[in-house]
Amino acid sequence: MDDFLDFIKLIGGILGIITFIWKINDLYKSYLQIFIEFDEDSTGEMSLKTTIINKSNKAKNIKNAFIIVSPEDSSVIDVANKIISFYEKDKKSTKEFRYTNEFEKLKFATTAYVNNEIIYIPLSFYFSENVHIGDENLTYRTSLEKMKLNDGIYSARFFIFHDNRYHRSSQDLFRVKNNLNN
Repeated sequence: MDDFLDFIKLIGGILGIITFIWKINDLYKSYLQIFIEFDEDSTGEMSLKTTIINKSNKAKNIKNAFIIVSPEDSSVIDVANKIISFYEKDKKSTKEFRYTNEFEKLKFATTAYVNNEIIYIPLSFYFSENVHIGDENLTYRTSLEKMKLNDGIYSARFFIFHDNRYHRSSQDLFRVKNNLNN
């Protein structure tokens, strides 16, 4: 019986060591947490607040961060292809995206309103002003010009791309109602 108890103690000790190593590894390699939140104040001004939280002990290098605003029911792949076409309209051939992992190439310096239904908002705050995001919470708020959007329900998607991990994205919904008769 003592041999069996010693065996159980040994197994418990090994599992405890494995759990400890797993937790230490997680502290250094965990994903960033990201959030996006829509807000409209009493005057009708609209904004989007983005947040990146790094709970790991390892600083993360953000390569690209942006927001895509589009009608709720639209395909984000189709929307990204419209954005790339908008920015590269003078080129004879533009690459079409097939997967969201390719969106890292959507790295433009200026905000674009496309066809009164799509907005691309670069967030250089996360990859220019904050070279490495350590164990911290960063937030950035950007305004929206609702008069440049058709009435409807819109999805705001926040994308980030960083070293050694797949992209992360988060989403929020909001309604634009410019026509007071609706």
